[in-house]
Amino acid sequence: MMFRIREDERVLSLLLIVCFTVINIIYIYNFYGIFWPKMSGYDPWVHAAVTDWIHAPYIHQDSYVHSLFAFLLLPLYGINVLFTHFFSFNCADFILGFVLVINSLFSFLFLKRIFSDILEISFRDSILLSILFFSFAYIMIMIVVPEHFPFSMLLLITTLYISGCKMKKKTVFSKWEIVLLYVFTAGITITNGIKVVFSFFGVNGKKALSLKNIINLFLIPLLFLFLVAFCGVQLTQNYPFSRFTLAKNYHESTLLLKPHIDKSKENFSIEDLAKFENNLKKKSNSDNYSAPNFLLNYKNFIKENSSHIGFFKVIFCNFGGESLQFHARQMLKDRKIYGLYDNPFNYIAQMLLLIMVCYGIYLGRNDRFMKLCLTFFIFDFILHIVFGFAFQEVYIMTPHWAFFIPICIGYLFKYGNRIKLIRSVVSCLTLFLLLYNGFLFIKYCYQ
Repeated sequence: MMFRIREDERVLSLLLIVCFTVINIIYIYNFYGIFWPKMSGYDPWVHAAVTDWIHAPYIHQDSYVHSLFAFLLLPLYGINVLFTHFFSFNCADFILGFVLVINSLFSFLFLKRIFSDILEISFRDSILLSILFFSFAYIMIMIVVPEHFPFSMLLLITTLYISGCKMKKKTVFSKWEIVLLYVFTAGITITNGIKVVFSFFGVNGKKALSLKNIINLFLIPLLFLFLVAFCGVQLTQNYPFSRFTLAKNYHESTLLLKPHIDKSKENFSIEDLAKFENNLKKKSNSDNYSAPNFLLNYKNFIKENSSHIGFFKVIFCNFGGESLQFHARQMLKDRKIYGLYDNPFNYIAQMLLLIMVCYGIYLGRNDRFMKLCLTFFIFDFILHIVFGFAFQEVYIMTPHWAFFIPICIGYLFKYGNRIKLIRSVVSCLTLFLLLYNGFLFIKYCYQ
């Protein structure tokens, strides 16, 4: 079984569980009972759904993009109801923390197996590259933030792992395999379903490219996902969505345990949130969000960043910067265009990563698995940078593409010369990112 932990992975898995659990404890200790805001750039709707599933309509109203996500949270809500009844306080944070630990564990193990089983590099180098991945700024956050991104990350890594194994064994996807993989991956984030399509044709070859396969394997499951989303919307349409109400309910449900948490960590008030909610309702009643005005606002945004900051700087500071290394001066500030780094070591790390990725692509240019990984990355680059989807907060999309970086570096270990030098550089880079991002992340939690 794919989810069986191998004998040589047991000690590693135990160490990972301990590390991920400690990080989640730090996060929960410092943010327990705080519904809004949670971690910068990420919304607390998952907490709302696990706390009170039926009265968290946003998780359903957004379900055409995340069709299955709300329904996958339903069992967690049921568990929370039982635990809350037994312990007399809201256990949503602790349940989600447990799920995130398991999610992070298998994300790490499957990525490690991509290196050891598919690229066929050594066990210790596989672990090193997997640690490098988790040392990236917005991957480190995935260990603790209950959003759809950690689950998308696991499913995408799983998709690549299964695809790589089939390429290596020269087998193909069965129809049921690809349908299940597509439904769950696209069900969490609809755009990631395209990557499953890439995987199917990358593994099964050009012969699989037929209208019948496209309809049966992808279009019909897509209609099913939209039907599920429609049911979610209809189920909750009579429950008016309010950040204020959700935050108040969440706040009250944590009162029993909250006095044991340092009250200085409280960083929102119900009154301020009510004002924010009222202002938001006023805006939503205007025509600011109509299609023409939305496009105009987006064009102005692109124009502003192109003229004052520079489009290249946005890519450099956000897509290839904040995604991998936090900016200390604006640590986790919500949806900002970040400036340059103060520390020259950040630029050295950035350049080393870029050089190794480019060289890895060159060495693996004829490898089928590399080509598949490259299509994943190119799709995200076009979606976020060219088309501008989530352009202003592109760094929060890091879990959808950042595994491409260590995979490319893995080809240096597979085909490159001077392996000891490569290993030394990657080790130093990993240590720097762990210390730098880890220090800023812990500091943020305790501020």
